Amino acid sequence: MVETLRHTEKTEAVSSPEIKPEYELVNVGTIAIFGEEGAGKSNLSEVLAKALNARLLQGGQIVREATGGTHGTIGYQERPISVDKNFDQQQIDMMREATPENSLINESRLSGLMIRINPDIKAVAICVTAPARKRMSRIRKRALEEWETKKAQTFEDFTNDKLSQEEFESEAQKLIDERGQLTIAKIHKEEKERRVKDIWQWTEAWPVLEGKDPLNPGTVLNGEKLYDFTVSTGKRTKAETLEFVINKLIELGFLRKIQYGS
Repeated sequence: MVETLRHTEKTEAVSSPEIKPEYELVNVGTIAIFGEEGAGKSNLSEVLAKALNARLLQGGQIVREATGGTHGTIGYQERPISVDKNFDQQQIDMMREATPENSLINESRLSGLMIRINPDIKAVAICVTAPARKRMSRIRKRALEEWETKKAQTFEDFTNDKLSQEEFESEAQKLIDERGQLTIAKIHKEEKERRVKDIWQWTEAWPVLEGKDPLNPGTVLNGEKLYDFTVSTGKRTKAETLEFVINKLIELGFLRKIQYGS
């Protein structure tokens, strides 16, 4: 089973020996996956980690846990800059230690930046993209799924007498108000504001980002783009995205298929 690392403290992890990976990395220990909100980074990182039986580091989950957010959280997550710095140092350390035999899939929004400003890290970077409306629809879907769970829990609590009639009506109104905010237009506005605040926060931690957006595929740092290649998930299924990425990694010499004897 793929091991997912979700804690900001130093974590030791190994691959699962009972699983034979289909592929192995060549000359690099890390695949860094980054991109805009809702682009499909998590889906890609999870299926890649399974294909390589690699460790999986998911930065979004770590930050959400540190700030009290959830998978369905929309918009900027207020946090001290130490949260970003601590996690960034963790991902740098883990990428430095990763090898083809103990590989790491690092799905973190600044992973592309981290490998460009730390040239000793042996990694390949993939920027995941999708059209804005597609990304907003995915974010909305996650938020709606979480809203449905909260609604069901509210009704269950009322049925089990954990909420009075007055409390139930208050919670129900909150749910109605919250549901009204989950439109594509409002989510897009929230995410645009989030991007501005996140870039400000990241620039405080990494001044080299002054005037740059690390999630924009066109961003160049010291003459280099932050990725080795891009993949658009807008019109691809999860399986098609994985196939494209696997083939591209093999084409570029970062990956090879393992041949097992009979």
